Amino acid sequence: MAIIHHQYLQSVSASVGRITSAHSQVIWVTDTNTLQHCWPLLHNSNSTTLVITLPAGEENKNWETCEKLFSFLIENKADRNSALIALGGGMITDLVGFCASVYKRGIAAYYYPTSLLGMVDASVGGKTGIDFRGLKNIIGTFQEPKEVHILPDFLNTLPQQEVLSGLAEMMKHQLIAPTSDSFWEMLKLGTIEVNDLKPFIANTIAFKESVVEEDPEEEDYRKVLNTGHTVGHAIESWFLEQEKPIPHGYALAVGLFCEAYIGWRVGYGKPEFVKELKVIIETIYPKLIIPKTALETICNLALNDKKNSNTEIKAILPADYGVFIWDQVITKVHIEEALSIYNKHFNSH
Repeated sequence: MAIIHHQYLQSVSASVGRITSAHSQVIWVTDTNTLQHCWPLLHNSNSTTLVITLPAGEENKNWETCEKLFSFLIENKADRNSALIALGGGMITDLVGFCASVYKRGIAAYYYPTSLLGMVDASVGGKTGIDFRGLKNIIGTFQEPKEVHILPDFLNTLPQQEVLSGLAEMMKHQLIAPTSDSFWEMLKLGTIEVNDLKPFIANTIAFKESVVEEDPEEEDYRKVLNTGHTVGHAIESWFLEQEKPIPHGYALAVGLFCEAYIGWRVGYGKPEFVKELKVIIETIYPKLIIPKTALETICNLALNDKKNSNTEIKAILPADYGVFIWDQVITKVHIEEALSIYNKHFNSH
C-alpha cells in the first residue's frame, strides 16, 4: 500500500487526475459532514463527477448504508474497472473498503481520510468492516486500498471530540512502541491542539504499517494493535445499542485503562503505570456515564470479540510502556471489576 503525504492542495489535483485516468469511472463517497467541510477543499465543482453522500456517524456503518452504496453503483453501471474514493473518517473508509472488496468480487478503493482516527488507524492496514446487530466491525474483509492520501489540513475542520477520538489510537501506538517522551509530556499538560499532534502522525502511520507488513491478516503479532479494544469495543457497542453513540476513541481510552488495570490484577502490570495512565486519560477525556446495570451486558458483548476462541475472552494487556501480555484469557469478573473502578475513581470534567 502506498501512503502519499500531500502538503499542498495543488498536489491533490494531480493525484485525482491520475486516479481518474486509470479507471473507467470513479465514484466519490462522502458523508454529510465531509461533503460540507472537506469536499470544497479537495475538488472543484464538476457536474460530471459522480458523488454519493452517505449519512454520517458510526450508527450508520451498517448493512442499510451498504445497500445505498451498492444501489448507486448498479444504477450508474459501475464495472470492475471502476474505483471508489472514500472522503471521510474511519466510518467511511471502513464501509467503502468493505463495499469495494465485495462489489463484483472486488474493485479498487482509494482513501482520503479526513479525521485523525481515519489517518492514523482506520485507513492503514487493510481492515474493512461494518457493524451488525450492535456488534462492532463483526462483518468485514481484509482488502488493502490502492493508495491512502494524507492531507493534514483536513484536521483543521474537526470538532475537538473527533481530535480526541483519533488521539486514543495514537496513545495506543505509543504504549505499544514508545518513540517519544515529548508525546506523553504533551498529554500530561491536558491541552490538546491539532497542530501539536501533526508532527506525530507520520510516525504513527509508519509504525502501524510495519506491524501490518509483518502480519497482514492478524494471525500473530498484529493482534497487539487490539490493545484496549476488547473492553473498548464492548463499551462502544453498548452505547450503540442505547442509540447514544460515542466517539470510538472515548471508548478506547476507557478500554486502555481497564485492560491495564486487569493486567495489574492478574499479576503482570505495575501499579505506577496504571495510575499514570488513569491521570492522563481522566485529564483529557470526559467521563463516560456507564450505569452499574450495564456492566453485565458490556461483559457479554466482550464475549463476541473477534480475538476470542473456545468461548474464552482474550485480550492484549498493557503492563508498562512497551510491555504487553499476549493473548491473556480474562473473565467477565475482571472486566466488571475494572469498569467498577473506572466508575468509582475517575473524575468528571
